[in-house]
Amino acid sequence: MKQSSTSVVVMSDAERRERLRNRIYAVFPVVSVLLLILLWFLAAGAENSTFPSPVDIWNRFLLLMEKPIKQLNLFGHIWASLLRVFIALAFAWLLGISFGILIGWNKKANALLGPLFTAFRSVPPLAWVPLMTMWFGTGEFPKILIVFIGALMPVVVNTQAGISNVQNMYLNVGTIFHANKRQMLFEIAIPSALDAIFAGVRTSTSAGWMVVLAAEMLGGKSGIGFLITRGMDSGDYALCLLSMVCIGLVGALLAIITQLLERMVCPWTAKKSN
Repeated sequence: MKQSSTSVVVMSDAERRERLRNRIYAVFPVVSVLLLILLWFLAAGAENSTFPSPVDIWNRFLLLMEKPIKQLNLFGHIWASLLRVFIALAFAWLLGISFGILIGWNKKANALLGPLFTAFRSVPPLAWVPLMTMWFGTGEFPKILIVFIGALMPVVVNTQAGISNVQNMYLNVGTIFHANKRQMLFEIAIPSALDAIFAGVRTSTSAGWMVVLAAEMLGGKSGIGFLITRGMDSGDYALCLLSMVCIGLVGALLAIITQLLERMVCPWTAKKSN
């Protein structure tokens, strides 16, 4: 006759505290959102308040879906902004990573082009708006170009820092195994700098999203920035706040997507954070 044996797992006090701490951290985001909504209702319900309530925002959303502005509903305007950002980011990442590797790896290129880039980087992206408007008008190309300028800087800076700060130990190993310059760059330096490169990708994504909204507010016929300007000009506070809520939600979604992309390409970053 066989006896069934059961194993009892006994957790230590440290493990219990760690599990309790993780549960508390998981609840904190929900609590913060509930507190924000509560404050929102209190601000909207104050006497003589013109601040739209969450109900007003929802009703304005339904109205915008029923009666589009410039033949676009809310999701159409969000897509118009995202499309500009995606096009600009594709060029910013391609050129920014390439240029960052060049000035981070080649000392002659850094001496020649580094000071020019530093001076160019000191100019805020929105400072280019008047020139872009005079040169190219108020169409799609100047908006995308402004976003490209804003998204380019973080990629170049982080890529250059990652390439130039590769540990000498890795390079010495390559030298021992008789690696040529191309192998040292593509098989040692660039993989070692992936963390820094993706940090620039994350920063450039958020920067591009902010810049496109500002560019649309200065001139445009579609996009979330245009909706804010439209609401401001017409005194439609609900439309302005609805657009701001969408900006926050889309920005958070972009941050999550870039973080997931980083974990796919650089899985060791998730282990470091844990």
